[in-house]
Amino acid sequence: PNVPITLVTDGCAAEDNCPLLDSSTDLFSSGRNVLVGMPGAFTPTCTDEHLPGYIRGAGKFRSLGVSTVAVVTTNDRFLLTAWKRAMSACLRAEGKASLDGMVSMLADKDADLIKALGVAYNSKLDTKANKFFQLNAGIRSKRFALVVEEGRVAHVAVDEGETDLDATSAESILAW
Repeated sequence: PNVPITLVTDGCAAEDNCPLLDSSTDLFSSGRNVLVGMPGAFTPTCTDEHLPGYIRGAGKFRSLGVSTVAVVTTNDRFLLTAWKRAMSACLRAEGKASLDGMVSMLADKDADLIKALGVAYNSKLDTKANKFFQLNAGIRSKRFALVVEEGRVAHVAVDEGETDLDATSAESILAW
């Protein structure tokens, strides 16, 4: 789909100069690229497992010819900036100071890309459920991964549920 999306780089949110990109032309039109959708910044599975897996696997993706690994959430640029900073311990373990150049962070605050891809869902609070964790955050992205080669989708993986992580993990996409 051809929709505008915000690329969140270090410092851009505070300076109000985050680049607005065309999702298909600027990000995925040439080479091999991976787009990963996550339900949201600071959610347990995304923060503890999903994003760290792509941080740890960034070098391996590059060695396999992947030009861009991009993570998209339905959060705004301010929340993604805070999430990037919060991932500093994982980055330090990889000997890096910033996600920039490893994993591109995309803010889709109005869920335009997520809706166009057909991976949006509306998370609502279930007041009858006895759950420890519920997202309850409106429109979110399903957990998905797309491998895009020369502008064409070559592989689609989707994990069902809000916390399940299997088919879309960095390890699974690297193994594909």
